[in-house]
Amino acid sequence: MKLKPNIIAVASTATLRKIVEDYELTIGDKRKRQALADAISVARRCRPEELLGYLSETEIKQVCEVARVESRGRKNVLIARLLGATSPASPPLRINLSRTVNQSPAKRPMSNKQPAQETLRLDTPSGDTTNVEKYEFEPIKGYPLLNWRGKRPFTSTQYYPAQLKEVHGEDVDGWRNKIFWGDNLQVMSHLLKELRGKVDLIYIDPPFDSKADYKKSVSLKGRAAESNRASFEEKQYTDIWNNDEYLQFMFERLLLLRELLSPNGSIYLHCDYRKSHHLKLMLDEILGPENFVNEVIW
Repeated sequence: MKLKPNIIAVASTATLRKIVEDYELTIGDKRKRQALADAISVARRCRPEELLGYLSETEIKQVCEVARVESRGRKNVLIARLLGATSPASPPLRINLSRTVNQSPAKRPMSNKQPAQETLRLDTPSGDTTNVEKYEFEPIKGYPLLNWRGKRPFTSTQYYPAQLKEVHGEDVDGWRNKIFWGDNLQVMSHLLKELRGKVDLIYIDPPFDSKADYKKSVSLKGRAAESNRASFEEKQYTDIWNNDEYLQFMFERLLLLRELLSPNGSIYLHCDYRKSHHLKLMLDEILGPENFVNEVIW
């Protein structure tokens, strides 16, 4: 599989232009996407493992889908999966993502307690795997029906194990509050084992698709400042989506939330004017319009 052409096809024109500038490639007209793509394509020093660092997580997932590689997971995991799929016999590659990823400081443990369990290996389903727990979903209601390009059915998921890191406090009536760190799709798949059909209240605050990058304000000589200069800027997260990718993202997660809801449970979805109309139709499709209770505007 040729990975480089797929990367070029998915990358935005601005990203291609940035690559050309960073690698100092010779090109006639930087305004033409095809000229940018051709220059990168023939440049041997523009290697796929480096080009992937220019793409966003959403774009890398698109590359995975084109390459028929599992597209669930975070950016670094997806990159490793793509590179492994293209050259399984080669030694691990060192990926330089310094152009796009802020390095986080080393984390200190909250306590000296040892983890209650060892790291668990994530089982990956394959044709000859028999020990992966799989959950089938009930058919969705289906009417009204919201369609988008690339809509994929989501009819089952697998159980994902979790690693217990810290324990604080005591159980109350057999329950202790929990905080999970990870991809929420995998976390909800993990919760299905014990909580399927048992959750009475769900509140979610998903991305709004606000078309903005959110940055951290920094203090410079005692004064608050926010700057577009790289030396003063620390990006916290991006909320820029392709519309179809956003809808597929929400579709899969709302289906999992439905599986967790108890028969008398309620779900509150926090959104704004940008996607409220799409999400209302999606909830009608998954839960049935007869189960809609109210809309709260504040």
